[in-house]
Amino acid sequence: KNSVLVKQGDNGSTFFVITGGSVEVVHEAQSGVEAQLAVLGAKDCFGETALIEDVPRTATVRGLTAGTALTIDRAHFEQATREHQGNDLVALIRGANLLRHAPVFSSLSPEALLQVLTEMKRETLPAGTRVITKGDVGDLFYVVMEGELAVSDGDPASATTSLHPGDPFGEIALLADVPRMATVDTKTAATVLTLSREAFFRFFKQHLAVGEKLERVAEQRMHEVKAA
Repeated sequence: KNSVLVKQGDNGSTFFVITGGSVEVVHEAQSGVEAQLAVLGAKDCFGETALIEDVPRTATVRGLTAGTALTIDRAHFEQATREHQGNDLVALIRGANLLRHAPVFSSLSPEALLQVLTEMKRETLPAGTRVITKGDVGDLFYVVMEGELAVSDGDPASATTSLHPGDPFGEIALLADVPRMATVDTKTAATVLTLSREAFFRFFKQHLAVGEKLERVAEQRMHEVKAA
């Protein structure tokens, strides 16, 4: 608690991934007044700006609680960037942290997580965006990366189910080959990861344990829809 992991103005040499506890990100104005920019917790990462853009640290990060973090030094960060050229390394790290904490994907190896993440596309959506419409043909599988989404029969105001980071959705239409059974709208600004129908079936055939977990999720959701 209160440890300074990154100090504004210093040269950056380390990238951090939080595995426990929380930190605050603060910016100090020339007047000396500090403003809190964000609070980060497990699965969040920081420190990439100074490494990618080769600039001094743009903010100070210190522990709000006792906690733990993984670190990657500049040399290894740059090596990883070269090895994954064409991919957003930070997005891959954040996505991998998200998926390994999600029950459906928790059994996957780091290599398998990287495999599925490099096939996923990331979409950032404003609040009030309709992502899925009940009755439509389903061609994408989704995982919530950030934000909150509402599941409804068509009117988000009457939604009884919410989706949060790590939650998958859209699997029923693919697994059962039926039209979308519910409507999904963003309640807040949100980021989702999407996987095409072809990549979805190819990946889950290779990782049967994950496919079985997803089938159980789909069965439970179909039961809830029929009960409603």
